[in-house]
Amino acid sequence: MNGSSRTASSLLAALNRHREKPAPLSAFKVVVDRFLDDGEFVHLALEGNGWTWVDPLMLVTDRRVLLLRSGVLGFWRKRGEVAARDVSGATLKGAMFSGRIIVSSHRGTFLRMMYNWEINAREFVDSLNQMISGGHR
Repeated sequence: MNGSSRTASSLLAALNRHREKPAPLSAFKVVVDRFLDDGEFVHLALEGNGWTWVDPLMLVTDRRVLLLRSGVLGFWRKRGEVAARDVSGATLKGAMFSGRIIVSSHRGTFLRMMYNWEINAREFVDSLNQMISGGHR
């Protein structure tokens, strides 16, 4: 594993905030190895609603906000990234059955992810906005 145990532990802890059963490291090892830097700390994680077999994952780390997606065959790929210092805020856009989280940057770029559970999405957005306003990025 390329990532440190601190990185993997922080990812699992962030994922487990909204899970009934603990997230297995084996399911997210590729995320640690391919997308997170050694020593990077994951503060927040939210698993979103994809279209049937493609599920998004948004991570807030000490360095950036990452939007990843797991494809049909389980291959993960990066859909977007915003450096922590560039994040200006996050909002929820509700819809009838699901909604979207929108993370915006000072540079005018956005990361968008669909969610299923508004209570989890609201906690994620509120926590991210609190980190931004408190200067803790």
